Amino acid sequence: MHSLAVAAACLAVSAPLVVAQTPAAHPAAQPSPQSSQSKAPSDSARASIAARLAALWPATAGLPAFPPSTTWIPRGKEAADTLPSTTAVNIVWTRDSRGFFYTSAPRPWQLFYHSLKRPGADYLVYESPDRAGATAYATLSSGGQYLVITATHPGDTRTRLLLVDLDEPGHPAITAPIIRLFDDLDAAYRYVGNAGPGLFVWTNRDAPRGRIVSIDATDPRQATEHTALAESAVPLVTAQVAARRIFATYREDGADVLHIFSLSGLQLGTVSLPSPGSVGRVAWGGRSDHDTVYVAAQTVLQPPAIYAHVPHTGQTTLWQAVSIPFDSAQFETRALHYDSAGGTHSTVFVTSRKGLALDGTHAAWVDTTSDSSGSRLRFLPVAAVWLELGNVYAVPASGAAAAQGAAQVLAARKYARPDAILTASPPPPSSGIDASAQWLAAQVR
Repeated sequence: MHSLAVAAACLAVSAPLVVAQTPAAHPAAQPSPQSSQSKAPSDSARASIAARLAALWPATAGLPAFPPSTTWIPRGKEAADTLPSTTAVNIVWTRDSRGFFYTSAPRPWQLFYHSLKRPGADYLVYESPDRAGATAYATLSSGGQYLVITATHPGDTRTRLLLVDLDEPGHPAITAPIIRLFDDLDAAYRYVGNAGPGLFVWTNRDAPRGRIVSIDATDPRQATEHTALAESAVPLVTAQVAARRIFATYREDGADVLHIFSLSGLQLGTVSLPSPGSVGRVAWGGRSDHDTVYVAAQTVLQPPAIYAHVPHTGQTTLWQAVSIPFDSAQFETRALHYDSAGGTHSTVFVTSRKGLALDGTHAAWVDTTSDSSGSRLRFLPVAAVWLELGNVYAVPASGAAAAQGAAQVLAARKYARPDAILTASPPPPSSGIDASAQWLAAQVR
């Protein structure tokens, strides 16, 4: 088996297995300092680990492509005149394939429409009053009738949200007046989809953990706004309207859970993932209530992948994944719940081989990597190799602050030997294979 050669090379460095205790952060992606009584990892051990990491490294390249059915492809796009990326970014085509909206690269607070018939006369659709530093970008509703404009500003979570009713998607009214839905910079607003004239928006206004409101585009006064999904006890990270349903991602004990609701807020089910993980983009072709909905996700044991969910059957299957030689079926991830010293309810996700003997003899790594942008449950080649060596990998839901408590739980519940628990963050994948191999080889000796 492919992991045996690595294990033999690594374990030959020193027996029995000893895990180097390191600080929570690695200095410039270098291995942790060696004690005076420890041997540095051999070149052969580092080379073996590097070879194994190289086989798994394609998992760091990102998601496979979503199916073409989820993306609007304009007719004759290949023959159309185009604007250079120094001029136009965030391009969104109209449904008549005769032009597109774009953000001005030199002045990102300006949103233009570019006509293929009149390439030299671009129309300024919107200019953010915040100007320098702001970014305005376009989103087209399912069906193409409504143009939703979002204006953001670096370092500020508050946003502006505006609407243009293009009327006929086949003959869009580009110069139609702008309707200011949320323009007071009082909270964050994100357009998450539509069902006909019903527009759905994620916001944290009067709801720090997030909620979904809907607005009637035919009468877009704030008085017509109503709550589609109320704030809950756990954070609502994001949502997407697809197949006349709301796919809502909640962060529950550090893992992303994708729940499905009717447009009126009735819970219909949950999109099942193979183990606790991180949910990304939800995409849909927008043509039928029964169309397949595609979900991007990854777990500790599954590289970035796209899952296909069929709404009318509730069935979810793996549609496409990054192909790597890693046998995830040998492992499992468990959520261990415990109360910290201060009485706070905490969770640590523990991944190990199936059937692991809880005898307190294993080495464990508590990953302290900080990631404020989402769930910390993601696939890492360095963690996969660590698992293949027979060790335990743990991710505290609360990040580095909970590392000590997580280590204590692993020891108390016999997942690991108390003196063989590593608390550290590895080099980021951007550091490359060699840096990761050097770091991992320094931990296993």
